[in-house]
Amino acid sequence: MVNRASPIAQQVDGILNNLVVKFTVVNGTTAATNIALSGIATTDKIVGVVKLDFTLSEGTPNTRTWDASDLTSEASVTSAGNIQLSTTDTSGEILLVLWLDITE
Repeated sequence: MVNRASPIAQQVDGILNNLVVKFTVVNGTTAATNIALSGIATTDKIVGVVKLDFTLSEGTPNTRTWDASDLTSEASVTSAGNIQLSTTDTSGEILLVLWLDITE
């Protein structure tokens, strides 16, 4: 584990030791509705939100398709443990959320 004394070095060390960069997968919901995200705080910084859409079409043969959409620009932390997307309905979708845990 990396460890140094100055404040900037400590922040870099946190990144190197996987203490700052966080990610998780959550279920989507309607626009402007809280999405529970354990561990995120209002002072943290959202780096990316990607909507993952997987579809299975039955047939001969069955086909699987997927699509990814970057929704970072409309994502915000609304309260401790919650994020929201301002305009996109992601009901039935999966969201990959990446954020920086900069809470002191």
